[in-house]
Parts: sequence; C-alpha cells; structure tokens
Amino acid sequence: MVALAGPAASAEVVAKRRIDMATTFDEGAVYHKGQHLSFDRAEALIRSSEDKFERTARQALSELVAELKAAGCEAVASGLVSAAGRRSRPWPRS
Repeated sequence: MVALAGPAASAEVVAKRRIDMATTFDEGAVYHKGQHLSFDRAEALIRSSEDKFERTARQALSELVAELKAAGCEAVASGLVSAAGRRSRPWPRS
C-alpha cells in the first residue's frame, strides 16, 4: 500500500506498507493446490482463502487509515491495481 498526500501534480508519499497475503506456498497457491481436490473441496478451499485474504487486506487498510488519521491526514480515495488482462471482482463483494 502507498499513501500519497498533497496536490496530484506534486503528491508526496507519506506511508508505504507491504501486505503479506500468504506466508507459505500452500497458503498462497490455492488454485494450484485445488487442482488435486474434488470440485467441492477445491471450491471451499478457494472461498476460504479469498475470505482470509480479504480480511487481511481490510485489516491492513484500516490500520493505515488509522495511522494517517493520527498524523492529521484524511483518507479520501483508494485504488486497486490488478494484473494486466485480469478482471477484478466487484468491490465490495456481495
């Protein structure tokens, strides 16, 4: 995550964070791992992982927003960069 402050033409980085969504191969490679499971078990694994990753991201973002607020900054917008050619899920997830 990167937080910027100031006018768009001269914005400055005021905070940077790395969010580790998975710390092991098995935790992060759920699609690869799911190939060897029945459809129902693979679907459950993927949904469970997506939920965990979403909780992790939301927690990290909440912590950064709180830190910015404590420093006198107000979070007014956010964006998500995804890999080229991939569609992101609608947010928030229903």
